Amino acid sequence: MSSRQAFHNPACTGLTTGDRCATALRDASHSRGRPIAFAWRTASDLAITKTDGVTSVAAGGSLTYTITASNAGPDNATGAIVTDTLPASLTGATWTCVGAGGGTCTAAGSGNINDTVNLPAGASVTYTVVATVSAPATGTISNTATVTAPAGFIEAHPANNTATDTDTVTQSGDLGITLSGTAGPVPPGAAVNYTLVARNPGPSNATGVAVASTLAAQLQGLSWACVGSGGGTCTASGAGNVADTVNLPAGASVAYTYTLSGTVVPDATPGDATSTAALTPPAGFSDPSPTNNSASAITSIHASVAVPTLSEWATGLMAALMALGAACGLRRRDRQRG
Repeated sequence: MSSRQAFHNPACTGLTTGDRCATALRDASHSRGRPIAFAWRTASDLAITKTDGVTSVAAGGSLTYTITASNAGPDNATGAIVTDTLPASLTGATWTCVGAGGGTCTAAGSGNINDTVNLPAGASVTYTVVATVSAPATGTISNTATVTAPAGFIEAHPANNTATDTDTVTQSGDLGITLSGTAGPVPPGAAVNYTLVARNPGPSNATGVAVASTLAAQLQGLSWACVGSGGGTCTASGAGNVADTVNLPAGASVAYTYTLSGTVVPDATPGDATSTAALTPPAGFSDPSPTNNSASAITSIHASVAVPTLSEWATGLMAALMALGAACGLRRRDRQRG
């Protein structure tokens, strides 16, 4: 006898196998002296599993889930429903599905899964879901998939009809900084300008990045202004070295620029003036390539060249004229003597 249960008769209450139910019904029939008519309904053990193979994911990164719904039998399950409602922190989800052992499902889709499937005894359907974790996501991502038996179907073990995968969200990105400016050579007293740019290509947002500059001691009168782009924010302006806390959302276009202006001190010693800049990721933020978190720029300073003043030019010219006049006078006397 198949695994069917007489659902209307009290004799079958709590019995999940057809043989036990049939025995109970036979005993009840004999005790009353008449046959009992009853209806059958199918029963099997449907189950579902779900995993992405990881325990943590970076905000802005991607996850790939594998969801498998199966039917251990003994009866076929026609019209079972597989659902997976994705949390708001997962975006751009797409999925595909393949059946095995005679199982059938919708071949592909996007967003949440709400699919009607056929699961013969021993069959399964497997979904592959690919989704992106939103860049601002924090905490954990918990995602649950469910298989629901068709109407009138007895589920032998409903406890395995749901499966949940949970991941911890981390923040990660290859933050970087550059510093460029007047290369020179320039004399003491000359104006110089520098540009400092910090970037976050992602995948995660970086909130609370520390940015600092240390400009060469040969420079004075420093001031700076900052403009964010792509959602980057920074202090609008300041004086002296930069010591700022900024926010850098993920994205290749995200950058903000400091324009630093100053002059070389009048008595600066000739040589190279080296300025540096650095950024520090916020606590808990993972930077896979910290080597580009600092930068430097060199300005060459040359010795001053003395430029005569107007009075110096006039004195020199007068001396030259007097010398020329004296020479001409000597020539005239020489001619007269001759």
